[in-house]
Amino acid sequence: MITMNARIQKIRQALGLSLEQFSYGMKVGAIEAADYESGTQIPSEEIQDLICVVYGINETWLHTGVGKMFVQKRDNKNLRWFMLWDPSGKHDPSQLWLVDKVTGFSDLKVSLLAEIAEAMR
Repeated sequence: MITMNARIQKIRQALGLSLEQFSYGMKVGAIEAADYESGTQIPSEEIQDLICVVYGINETWLHTGVGKMFVQKRDNKNLRWFMLWDPSGKHDPSQLWLVDKVTGFSDLKVSLLAEIAEAMR
């Protein structure tokens, strides 16, 4: 059975995200995210919750490897939060209409959403 750190790496790879992009959704730096993947550091419960909420990951799968990696439906509210969160604390609520439209498409990956957010800056 694979370990949690290997499952975390598998999540990032499945989403096609760089360490920096992946760490952004967890509100940590890329070095800390790399430590989670290598097993040097175990993510806190809060970080594990963020991984599940932001990236639509099945909590049971993250902890045990049992079941499917992704939950069936993502909560658009959580994707909306992800799109607006900025490490500098700056937010642009006027862009919510676009976020709401984009998150209506169930087959978009978080990486695409992150690219759109970056292009809107």
